[in-house]
Amino acid sequence: MPGLVPRSDGKARVNDAPGYQLRYRMGTENHPTTGIDIFVVPEDGRRDGVILRYRQTNPPRPLTEPERDLVKATRKAFRSFRFGLDRP
Repeated sequence: MPGLVPRSDGKARVNDAPGYQLRYRMGTENHPTTGIDIFVVPEDGRRDGVILRYRQTNPPRPLTEPERDLVKATRKAFRSFRFGLDRP
């Protein structure tokens, strides 16, 4: 990815599922994209996993109120991932 700059990495937890995350920034100074990639595995120890990817590209102006609401809702959905079909 052009202009990729790693920001941080380490353990992550999405609900009850353990994982590992990488936070990064890429793009240009006027059109930056921030991202989070999380590799999540089931808590039961199986090796099958899922990569959750969140990217946000901001315009070269402050976000409007509806745009901020969309970012907030998107991040909440990103963090609500669960394995399986049943909700606790």
